[in-house]
Amino acid sequence: MKKLLPLALLILFAVSTYSQTDDTVRVEGGAPILTIVGFVLILIGVFLIYKLWKTAGGAETEYDKLNKRVNQLKELIERTKYDFFKRRVAEDKADKLIREYEEEIKQTTRRIEELKSKFDIHDAHLGKATKPRNLLIVTSILIFMLAGLLFLSQIATMFEESGGGYDQIDQKQGDLDPMQAMQICPTAESQRDIAGCFSEAARMMANEDFEYALQLCAQIEDSSFASECLLSVAENIDDGDDILRICTRVEDPQTRQNCCNRFFFGSSGIRMQYADQAVQCCGNLSDDADAQQKYCENVARDLSRSNLTKAAEICALVKDVNSKDDCYHTLAREQSSSDAEAMQFALELCAGISDTERRDNCYGDISRNAKGSNPPVALEACKRISSKDKKGDCSPDSMGPISVDQAIELCLDMGNENEKSNCLNNIAYRYEPEEAIAACDYMPDPQSENCYQEIARRVQNNATLALKFCGRIDNELKEDECIREVARNSYGLEFSVLLEICRRISQPQKVNDCVNEAVYNHPQELLEDVDSALAFCKKMPSNQRDNCYYNIARSIYGLDKGEASDVCDLMKDEWRVKECKRGNFN
Repeated sequence: MKKLLPLALLILFAVSTYSQTDDTVRVEGGAPILTIVGFVLILIGVFLIYKLWKTAGGAETEYDKLNKRVNQLKELIERTKYDFFKRRVAEDKADKLIREYEEEIKQTTRRIEELKSKFDIHDAHLGKATKPRNLLIVTSILIFMLAGLLFLSQIATMFEESGGGYDQIDQKQGDLDPMQAMQICPTAESQRDIAGCFSEAARMMANEDFEYALQLCAQIEDSSFASECLLSVAENIDDGDDILRICTRVEDPQTRQNCCNRFFFGSSGIRMQYADQAVQCCGNLSDDADAQQKYCENVARDLSRSNLTKAAEICALVKDVNSKDDCYHTLAREQSSSDAEAMQFALELCAGISDTERRDNCYGDISRNAKGSNPPVALEACKRISSKDKKGDCSPDSMGPISVDQAIELCLDMGNENEKSNCLNNIAYRYEPEEAIAACDYMPDPQSENCYQEIARRVQNNATLALKFCGRIDNELKEDECIREVARNSYGLEFSVLLEICRRISQPQKVNDCVNEAVYNHPQELLEDVDSALAFCKKMPSNQRDNCYYNIARSIYGLDKGEASDVCDLMKDEWRVKECKRGNFN
């Protein structure tokens, strides 16, 4: 390790001497060599620091461990003697253990002395390894200082490179004459100087002779230097078309994107005086999909605030299909919560997406955002979703105010029959009965019959309308049940009307059951028109009349006992007549 310091100093001396023997070497080749040497010396310094830590720190650690072990062995000897004294261990075994411990103490002590001698360790507790560490620290600091000097030399060389060419030209030719640049600039000593000369001349000629400025930049062979030249020209002109020509000439796509962003965008967004050029710049980035997508999306999003049509044209210019879809989707999402016109335009943006799944997602975004503010657009977006599985957010309940026909259309477009039936049932509850009945018409049996019956229940205060809904039920038993419910639950009608409702039932026995329920549920209406009820009873078979009279009397007994008693007298069974008059109805 001590041999590394002379070697490093020798390398430094040789390189420094070589780099200073010739100005050309110093400018063109000395800087890279000095950089390499600087890095090598830094690595040597890092290595020496590591050795410092490893050697000195390791010695200290070992020294401490050995001292600790000696103390442990001494304790073991004392413990063994105590165990022998207490008769816990035999004499021969105790002697053997003590000899082993003492032998290990001798070996450990010998190693401790070696460490103290080698590393000059004086403090038995801290174990400071001073000799090697002092040497290593001095060596490391010296090497780092030399490396720093080399880098300062490198920086000075870089400054000389960047300005040397101009200085040489100025010294030879005086102030640079742009019109003489074709003859002067090639005489510079390095490619960087040549490029800098042409760039400066082009910048000076940007406003006076734009075409000549472009010719000057074209003389630069290195594409990155040529791009810098073009950008310096663009900085000094205002014409948007000329700036666009410059951005188009830049070879590197990323630099071309930076050119478009730099001159056609400001801190607050697109510069509207350059809107057309910003759009054309999007098309000029087609050879790099990522650069084009990033730039075009920014332009489209910003331009959409004032010109949606122009923004859509930008997305159309994107060559990569996935990037184009991203552009359309991003722009559509931006508009999906705007005014009605923008939302409608967003639908057309989604239509431009080529991938089916992404197009459906785009329509879904519009539907969700437009439900509350623009139900027609939300409805149209749902209609355009091609995948049934992606229509989950298109239920009529979430759409806001739409017509029953529109709601039914959404239900019929659901993914499976269960979802469709549930959706139609919800319409039956949500809309007015006269409108909602159309939803029942689209249901298969028996769902449609249940739907008609449910709507009939909703309008039982309108017996005529309720019976109309019952009449749509094809199943005779269900129709009879629907009619029976109307009679049972229609209040405020004359009892004669309730009787007519019951007579609509097709089965005679069910008619009697319907009348009995009407008698029981409508005592006030019955009392006001008891003659109609009695007339109905008289038409029944003789073996059923007493039950009919009995039910009438029981229903009105609490309202008019005298009238109830007169009805009781119509029964043939004397015992039942007595019980009826007493109000004993079982």
